[in-house]
Amino acid sequence: MLESLGIRFLGVGGTSAGAVNAAMLSGLGTPAEAKSHRTPELLAELDMYSFVDGDEDARDIIDARISDSKSFKLTPEAKVDLFARGASAATIFLRGFDWAAYKVTRAEMQRT
Repeated sequence: MLESLGIRFLGVGGTSAGAVNAAMLSGLGTPAEAKSHRTPELLAELDMYSFVDGDEDARDIIDARISDSKSFKLTPEAKVDLFARGASAATIFLRGFDWAAYKVTRAEMQRT
């Protein structure tokens, strides 16, 4: 974890599961406090069905999918492909990221 290296984030945000994680981290304390060690405890206590849209049919579909454990197993080749696609997407994002604007925004956040 970056927190174990003394790195703290002044602001957090995300999409989908990242938004849930960001909300949890922001609610656990100030930017100066280490808090990521508490998130696994909170997630373990959380009813994951609270994130499911739809009626009971949606939950039934999820339960059926989970009970078919073969559908969640990836071959070694599929794992490598998944990693490569994720790394490619991250590279594209980072190459297009406006680092100068990020530094300005971060400096402004530190002053407040």
